[in-house]
Amino acid sequence: MGDFSSPPLKREPGSASPALLILSAGIIQKFKQGANVTTIVTLIGLGQIGASIGLALRPYAGRIQRLGHDKNPEVSQWARQLGAVDKVDFNLHHAVEPADLVILALPAHEILPTLAQIAPDLQAGAVVLETSPLKTPLQAPAQEMIPAGRYFLGLVPTISPALLTEPGHAPRADFFSHATLGIVAPQGTPTEALKLVTDLAQLLQAEPFFLEAAEADSLMAAVHLLPQLMGVALLNLTTGRPGWSEGRRLAGRPYTGVISAPQETPESLAALARLNRVSALRVLDEALVELQKLRAAVAADDENELLDILAGANQQGERWFQERQTGDWLAVEMGKKSLPETPGFFGNLFGKRKK
Repeated sequence: MGDFSSPPLKREPGSASPALLILSAGIIQKFKQGANVTTIVTLIGLGQIGASIGLALRPYAGRIQRLGHDKNPEVSQWARQLGAVDKVDFNLHHAVEPADLVILALPAHEILPTLAQIAPDLQAGAVVLETSPLKTPLQAPAQEMIPAGRYFLGLVPTISPALLTEPGHAPRADFFSHATLGIVAPQGTPTEALKLVTDLAQLLQAEPFFLEAAEADSLMAAVHLLPQLMGVALLNLTTGRPGWSEGRRLAGRPYTGVISAPQETPESLAALARLNRVSALRVLDEALVELQKLRAAVAADDENELLDILAGANQQGERWFQERQTGDWLAVEMGKKSLPETPGFFGNLFGKRKK
């Protein structure tokens, strides 16, 4: 472990960031070569994602200096005490000025207003990453805001497979371990910036995965937004009905599993639905179709159809869970990896079926 008390490096005005000038071979390669290079990473937003990134980078103290800023001073101090950052700067502009890499770990609707504030403070060659679940609506405005010679990319962080069923929202150093880190890079992003981001993924022990902004938004609508909206729908359906005073006593794991899906604040969730409206409407319509299929099977008292629907969902869910646990997506796509025959999460959820 390095010395956490080392002062921030100062750059000459207008000088290029070492992130692009002397890290062209990548952070990890420079580490292996023993190069005397300090990369300054500023984390804006010190919640679960931001603080987990900081904790994952902690073993590289001396090579990476972590500056932190959160609009809530108490959160900033908490992150410093936790060891997620080396130094807290309550002045947003001061926190950004020396940074080679700025990570905006913020809700989607806070990305562009924050970027507008910090854009003039970005030094030449700086790379800005955002970690929100929304990409397309951010790309064009961000490119207009950011000065020439600075670079804006999107990240789609995912949780470690080992933590999928773990409760709680506390940051962890292994939060991204063996998970996928999606990377959305605008056309024309220099190779050095891409290398910086892929090296960051490796330092987080995650697997980098490049995808288009529209693709990311479509996928996240289905796997991130829709589960949370379904949880909201169930809560409104049950808590707003007569009989809830009795029903709340009986609600158990199945109920908890659905209503615990919302991870965003109401403001953030509303912004995701509005700003990704086309994809949000598509997945909501598709969900309604699936509910109608279930309703039709129940209304017709069609046991075979109902069992087919439920068993098919169980099989697909179990398959996904096992694939997510292995994380070897290339082998899965090539059909080379057989999945373990264990009930796992979905087997426990539905009950292991007799063969």
